[in-house]
Amino acid sequence: MDDPSDGRPGGRPVPGLDDLAWDERVALVRVDINSPIEDGHVAGSARLREAAHSIEAIMDRNASVVVLAHQGRPGRDDFTSLEEHARIMSEEIGREIRYVPHVADEEALEQAIDVDPGEAILLENVRQAEGELENEGPAVHAERDWVDRLAGEADAFVLDAFSAAHRSHASIVGFPLVLPSCAGPIMEREVDALRRATGSADPDDHRVLVLGGAKPADALDVLEHHLEADLADEVLTGGVLGELVLAAQGHDLGKATDGVLAELGADEQRERTAALVDRFPDRIQAPVDVAEDRDGERFELAVDELPAEHEIADIGPETADLYTDRIREADTVVLNGPMGVYETDNFGLGTRRLLDATADAEGFTVVGGGHTVTALDRFGREPDAFGHVSLAGGALMTYLTGGSLPALEALRESARRFAIASPTQN
Repeated sequence: MDDPSDGRPGGRPVPGLDDLAWDERVALVRVDINSPIEDGHVAGSARLREAAHSIEAIMDRNASVVVLAHQGRPGRDDFTSLEEHARIMSEEIGREIRYVPHVADEEALEQAIDVDPGEAILLENVRQAEGELENEGPAVHAERDWVDRLAGEADAFVLDAFSAAHRSHASIVGFPLVLPSCAGPIMEREVDALRRATGSADPDDHRVLVLGGAKPADALDVLEHHLEADLADEVLTGGVLGELVLAAQGHDLGKATDGVLAELGADEQRERTAALVDRFPDRIQAPVDVAEDRDGERFELAVDELPAEHEIADIGPETADLYTDRIREADTVVLNGPMGVYETDNFGLGTRRLLDATADAEGFTVVGGGHTVTALDRFGREPDAFGHVSLAGGALMTYLTGGSLPALEALRESARRFAIASPTQN
């Protein structure tokens, strides 16, 4: 696999914080603090906690920190100001990150000039800025008036929004063309962990990929890339993907489950799944038993007892045992997506068991995906029990499918353009 540091493996590493000078300089910092909004308020987010400490790390270098971030999209209920975000982050680190209700106007520029070394401000939701959400190349975004003017008040740019690294938005890819730029602590951790998990140099390492969730097209993209690029020795499947693999092996899932798969658009993926199972029969593992939802009650049956009368809602205990053994034997484990309807008590067994096994594994472990991170909270597993917990969604999927990440490409171009030597990252 290419080196993700340039957006695809094999490219030049991107600089980190240690590769630029910060003392009494103005740092323009892009983070991702996009969070769930409930009843008009931020419902809490691991992204806020991580971003707060990332900002603090730059403040500790005696830089004047000007932070850019977004929340939601225009027209949606979660498109809010960042005032509450600033308060939550300030409380997290015990230092003020002052909210400024402006982002792309004269007031924002004046506030950016007035930040003292060791202090930080958070500008208003950057998605209020003209052209921010347009999917254009770095050269187009770099010429936007507000990008040019904000860059004129800064000495360097820190890109620490890995969760948005797959988007070619103005605040992501525009600044690296006009300012010396580097990856921030969050970006560095994500890139390093994902490269380590998918790019082992030891041919004797046993690499296990655990795939579940309810988005079959995405899961199949990841499965196909990992098998074709020889990044995984075996793939343990659950969730909708596991059901598709069972169907590809000739099992009749039952009308109830077939109906759910149709609603999720999975019928369009049946032929593709069958082709992959045919090509990699010894590397794709399907569940050996499942749990169906009988009016909220859990009823388990072996796959040779299919079809199920009711909807399949989880893997069964024998599958959990089998997968747990595989995970424990692995040198590297990447887990993405729950094994079933984990939000319901009776059908969280598979997801909980595999998270426990991954947390206890001796090999290097990475877990990621929005529902997977939510499941960690539900089952009381702390992030530090794993080698790395990725908070990214789309960017993680883009990486796991071998796609290009515009944010990292922009950082590489900045390193070349501003002759930033001896990058420490990767």
